Amino acid sequence: MKGFYAAVQLMNRAGDNGYFVEFVCLATSVVDALLRTGLVLKHQLASKTNDIPTQFVYQGDDDRIIAERAIYKQALENNVIPQDQFDQLEDLYARRNKVVHTYIISEITTDQVLQIAIEYQQIIDAINAQIRKLEDEQIQLGVGMTVAENRSSSGLQTTDMSAVQWLVDEKHGNPNLAKNLKQPPGKNG
Repeated sequence: MKGFYAAVQLMNRAGDNGYFVEFVCLATSVVDALLRTGLVLKHQLASKTNDIPTQFVYQGDDDRIIAERAIYKQALENNVIPQDQFDQLEDLYARRNKVVHTYIISEITTDQVLQIAIEYQQIIDAINAQIRKLEDEQIQLGVGMTVAENRSSSGLQTTDMSAVQWLVDEKHGNPNLAKNLKQPPGKNG
């Protein structure tokens, strides 16, 4: 959760400040995390347990890598996302690679990067809606990690915001860096 919350914070900061390349990179990570969450929720629904398959939530240095596109495929196969969202993710991933690997040497424009960023935000919103449905199903069936009394009107589980901020700060790994990332650019001390 530390990584997810920190990535969302950094992604939002990048978007708010027009750092489109950074936004696209971080959005890819956020999509991956959301789909991994969906796979955990689906596993819990199918097994009627609170078990969390660790391969979806943690990757140590010696662990086998599960690449983003493999997560997309598993999310499609497990009905976390429909085919059209899978196809959109595949397209966005290819264009994200162009941003990351060939921005300097290709015809891609910054305006095109902005459009990719906008599409990533749209797919993040759509995947959030899919996750919300899975959370609702867990609440209805009384299985899994979703707890009904922690439900917010936004559809995401709420938690003590100070605890979330603590997780974000811890992920940043340096208290001064964490403090500076909470401030607008140019205001960092």
